[in-house]
Amino acid sequence: MDCAPPFNLTEEILDLCIGIAEKLGRIADKKILEKLPKLKEASLAQAIYSTLALEGNCLSYEQVFAIGNGEHVLGAAKEIREVKDAYKVYKELPALAWDNIADFLKSYKKITGLSNKQYEQALATNMFDSVTQLLLWGKDSGAHPLIKSSVFHYRLKYMQLPAKESGKIARLWAAAVLTAWRPILAFIPIESILLNQKAEYCKIKDLAVAEGSLNPFIMFMLQAILNAVEQLATDIDNHLLNTSDRVRRLMFAIQEHPMSANELMVLLGLKSKAAFFDNYLHPAMQAGLVAMTLPGKPTSGNQMYYKK
Repeated sequence: MDCAPPFNLTEEILDLCIGIAEKLGRIADKKILEKLPKLKEASLAQAIYSTLALEGNCLSYEQVFAIGNGEHVLGAAKEIREVKDAYKVYKELPALAWDNIADFLKSYKKITGLSNKQYEQALATNMFDSVTQLLLWGKDSGAHPLIKSSVFHYRLKYMQLPAKESGKIARLWAAAVLTAWRPILAFIPIESILLNQKAEYCKIKDLAVAEGSLNPFIMFMLQAILNAVEQLATDIDNHLLNTSDRVRRLMFAIQEHPMSANELMVLLGLKSKAAFFDNYLHPAMQAGLVAMTLPGKPTSGNQMYYKK
């Protein structure tokens, strides 16, 4: 069934798809995100902050990041709840089956904050029939996942669904399609690019309608994805460049099995414990490169450290 406006696979669209795949391959080859959990946390917070800001949530990025770490923040209860709900759903991204209506409905209820009554009333109608048809189209379509995600994004954003803030589920489900194709995309905040280009993002529908084609929206989204991937590559390079020589020395010395501070100091030829902690260990831990065996007891005499 034709659930989306017509689109054509143009040379420009194909070039963007190839460019995105190539850049993702270079990042994935480094497997760097596995070693930079802080960067992953920041990317997730950026995605949630941006997708909610696009719908009018006024909490800052710093507040969203703090909520993600379990901290209390001051703000409207409704907006704080929106952030917590978004974290629950976005953390499930790798496990979501984008073509499964049950997964969609579960995520939709969480991210839109529908009450049980509102949700049951919506299920009793045919309001989600169009979603089922769209998922079937996606399952049967041979379109590239990058293009398919853009079609889902457009259709869900402008579909008549129970909750007004359909943009949130549209961006989430587009991300689900992308994550199933390349898991690394779960940690690339495409939403932040959309927030920075909010005016164009909101107007692109008019251009698609005027042309009677989804191509303008697909081109816009592919460029946004490419920009987000390039930004992540820059963030990774900057993170590595800003890692001090001392941290690099520590990373060469430390092993994956737990080691004591004294063992590490011997390997590094250090005598001052204060210098070791201030200039080597703490910066490495802040970068997410080293972890403690007893995180709940940081000053324990039995504390050991290992490479993450």
